[in-house]
Amino acid sequence: MARSQWTDAGASQTSAGQARRGAVVALSFSLAMAFGLAACTTSKPSPTPSMSSSPSASTSLTPTPTGSPTWEPVRPDSTKSEGLDGAIATARFFLSLYPYVYQTGDLSEWNAMSLPSCEFCRSVADTVTKMVARGEHLEGGDVTIEGAPNLVNDQVGGLVDVAITARQAATTTVSGDGTRTPRTEAGAPDVLHIIVTRSEPHWLVRGVRIEEAAK
Repeated sequence: MARSQWTDAGASQTSAGQARRGAVVALSFSLAMAFGLAACTTSKPSPTPSMSSSPSASTSLTPTPTGSPTWEPVRPDSTKSEGLDGAIATARFFLSLYPYVYQTGDLSEWNAMSLPSCEFCRSVADTVTKMVARGEHLEGGDVTIEGAPNLVNDQVGGLVDVAITARQAATTTVSGDGTRTPRTEAGAPDVLHIIVTRSEPHWLVRGVRIEEAAK
């Protein structure tokens, strides 16, 4: 199986058979750490609706041609909502930043949305920073969401797990002299659990866990 760029960023992966148990463990760990975030968490998500939503058509999160992003990463107003719709909008926008930071080296919005405790966020930022120092960037890597997100809402800990099934296009490393080297192949869909918490006036990313989508 081709290595996916999610794994390349340093995120852990679990198989579909471990998915349910892994979700409980990851969320329990996040809850234990949440007490350290209580000072900056000023409100809790609204009551949880259905745990899943009806599938919708696949949508691409990269609105520009591969390798030549021209859009500015500005958080949409929908991410400001205190309800679960704001949590979902935040997770989707954060995922749209993933190929953007590798293509441009611009980490300003990525870092602004990441809590210090997010290891995945920090791993991506470190990798991008090293690539920029070497004069490199990536082309490709567009992310496509398949279906609608699933939610796990913990009102006690103030955390929301937004599970998004997505696939990523192949990527190529471009060096400063223009040399192009294939980096990752297009992968099968994975489920990205983006854990967000409310810190007024925004939702912020507490962590990301990745598992293989069930076949």
